[in-house]
Amino acid sequence: MSEVLIASQRASRERWFPTTPWATREERIVIEARAFEAFLREAVKTKDEHDPENPIKPLPLDELPYLIIHARLLVSERIYVVPKSRQMEITWVTLAYLCWRCLRFPYQKWAYVPQTKEDGEDHVEDRLKVSIWEHLPPWLTKDFKLAEVQGHFYLSHFKGKRWNSRVIAYPMGAGKLRGKTHSGIVYDEAAHQKDLQAKWKGSTATIQARKGFSGQVILLSSAERGSFFETICGPELVREAARIARGLRKVA
Repeated sequence: MSEVLIASQRASRERWFPTTPWATREERIVIEARAFEAFLREAVKTKDEHDPENPIKPLPLDELPYLIIHARLLVSERIYVVPKSRQMEITWVTLAYLCWRCLRFPYQKWAYVPQTKEDGEDHVEDRLKVSIWEHLPPWLTKDFKLAEVQGHFYLSHFKGKRWNSRVIAYPMGAGKLRGKTHSGIVYDEAAHQKDLQAKWKGSTATIQARKGFSGQVILLSSAERGSFFETICGPELVREAARIARGLRKVA
């Protein structure tokens, strides 16, 4: 391998996963947000199921600039509620964030709670483990061991040493999360989950600060009139997400 290529890979790694022991919390958020955006632009691919000839593509960050805002808020916010709709790519960027966190830090434990078991298998098994992970640069992934565990995105080792960072799909049921501590919890299509209010209350342990680090709770969903999700984020934001989605469908 040439020295130029080695230097390029090192620069990419430092850009995507910077070390910030000297930074204040506010400075660290800015640095991490820039790093995650660089990771999205330079490393992450999405799958366009409407294009059979060229389905694997970069994320359309310039065409959909709200995705950059979404990425920055994923990094900075402990509690983050996101109204969305289809074609907005919100879930893709969120899954890429979970992947980035697992690559960046050891001993991460993220819960991904979809509406159905099928959604969990699709998003973790297909989108995260195949569409995102398998299309990252090989020089980045080669030192990690991705364990074959159904419903888990599990980076068990890095350069032969224990790493133990994972994303676990928990389809339905607040009881499965109760009493467990996670680095973060993502509820996808939260408005359509009948026990969302119970899950919300059960997430308290995750967002309690521990030794200066706070867990995260992220809620993503399309609209459901009268739902607890709409109560949290407000009907105006839900309507705005629907308006954006209608515009995207017209373009498509």
